[in-house]
Amino acid sequence: MKVFANFLQKNGGDPTEEWATMRRGKITASEFHRFVKLDGTLRTGEMPESYLDEKLFERWTGRDLPNDFFKVDINNGLVIEEKAALFAEMKYGLQIQPVGFVSDDAERYGCSPDGLIGWTGLKADVPTEYLNGIKAGCCGIEIKGPSFKNQIRRVRTQEMPDDHWEQIQGSMLITGCQEWHFLSYSLACYLDGFPPLHLVIERDEKFCENLYFSLAKFLAKYDTEFDKLCEANGGPPKLTTPPTPKPDNGGFADPNDINV
Repeated sequence: MKVFANFLQKNGGDPTEEWATMRRGKITASEFHRFVKLDGTLRTGEMPESYLDEKLFERWTGRDLPNDFFKVDINNGLVIEEKAALFAEMKYGLQIQPVGFVSDDAERYGCSPDGLIGWTGLKADVPTEYLNGIKAGCCGIEIKGPSFKNQIRRVRTQEMPDDHWEQIQGSMLITGCQEWHFLSYSLACYLDGFPPLHLVIERDEKFCENLYFSLAKFLAKYDTEFDKLCEANGGPPKLTTPPTPKPDNGGFADPNDINV
């Protein structure tokens, strides 16, 4: 595992170029829901195929597809996340370390936590490699800045929406953490003092096991389809994600090496 604390995800409400470049063409936890179900097994149908097309576009062109990044609700959420992190530090005593990205050793998939908690030794100038896992108690936080209407529902039910399940469990799979903080903090929480929702989500081992193998299968298909495009093109594109050497994983199976 590699932790990239040498750059940030956002500058104000805008994504940094370093973060956008790092995640481009990679399978990321915030998008796991697009190819796995709530039990971690693979989806079928149009959704995973559409996601595969998007990832292939990124890998082939080195660019991002146009998206709805600057919709009002999304942009409000990005702006409020920094204030929400400060709130969490003061209210719950969490010491949150912002990071840019966390990846597997081969940098093929990863997650973008809104912060890591309890981690030590993070380097500010180069990626930090954790070859022997992390110490007990290390965790992370996912902050969401929903619309006021959605915040009302979350406070009423005191539940995290299923929409975030794959992302948070996937972040725990990638990092090796046993728990993850979830904070729903809308603009109304900051401006009007409306209640936030703070939950500590425990790792679901069965889901993570299913996700591990689903991720391996999706990566295998991703490579196969990319090779097909190269063959049809008479060679690789001019802009491609550079190949990365496969790491020594200490004798444990890596999702990139599982035969599917």
